[in-house]
Amino acid sequence: MKDRVSIQRVFWPTLLLAAVTSCGSSEAPPGEPASSGTISSEPQAALSGTCALLTAQEIQEVLGKAPGAPQTPEGTLDCIWSAADDPSSTLVRVTTSDSGYASYDGFVASYQSEFGGEQPPTEYYRPIEGVGDWAMYVADENAVQVFKGGRMLQVGTNPPDEAQAIALAHKAVPRMP
Repeated sequence: MKDRVSIQRVFWPTLLLAAVTSCGSSEAPPGEPASSGTISSEPQAALSGTCALLTAQEIQEVLGKAPGAPQTPEGTLDCIWSAADDPSSTLVRVTTSDSGYASYDGFVASYQSEFGGEQPPTEYYRPIEGVGDWAMYVADENAVQVFKGGRMLQVGTNPPDEAQAIALAHKAVPRMP
């Protein structure tokens, strides 16, 4: 039997390795305050790409914890915010990509085609209402995947919290290209 999350099993370990390599420094980036635990009111450079989908203030409001400076692992379009008080700890990860799924039903049909008619297990994939064109929570990734206009946005928090991931996705979706 094919592995249910074959793409996921390769993608996230690679992303984690890139994040550890990119975010492993224990020093604050130049111009960043050293672990104050709150967001600086000083002006910051405008973020671009995936990192522009959320603000540090939004992350702090939802998680109750200040993020450090966002990082984009080399060779990816992803954005990872470490915790301001622990730069070695990932607080939020955001990923974007193209998506071929126009609906949850389309995802189910693709899954069934790949796995001999089997339904996607709800303990792994669960539809979420009210965000993007459609969305689902992916338990193996501890993240919400939002599909909008042929694009996919994935938001995950650490520690995993479905409600927080959904709240951040609600904030990020209007900024999706």
